[in-house]
Amino acid sequence: MIDWFGVASSALWIFGLAILLAAVSIAYSLSAGGDASVRQILAQSSCRVATAGGLLFFALGMFSSVEVGWEKVGWAAVILLSLWKGIQAWQSWSAARGIQNSKFKIRQTAIENRKSKIENQGLRDELVEGKGSAE
Repeated sequence: MIDWFGVASSALWIFGLAILLAAVSIAYSLSAGGDASVRQILAQSSCRVATAGGLLFFALGMFSSVEVGWEKVGWAAVILLSLWKGIQAWQSWSAARGIQNSKFKIRQTAIENRKSKIENQGLRDELVEGKGSAE
């Protein structure tokens, strides 16, 4: 007979590790641009929410799969700490989203300016080519 409780508890901790891996992978790829290090990106509130959630799922899966009492106490402590840190990260993330971080706005404005310059340059090139062929 299949131990469905064991399957569910294993799925929880595997899902938690997948979330943690995804958060670290995204931070690593964002740091490749050179603007910030992986550590700086992981310290941002959005990444802290993801890592706290991943740790919470991992700890829930481990809590449900261990049988010794002191191990359950240890994993319960990890669950409580990850909940506490997750709530803190969520509050700072939602506050930052409401204010719209000025650094993000500056970056978006710079990207939009680059796009408009490229489009304008393309239009100028088309006009110049059009005038040359008409003559």
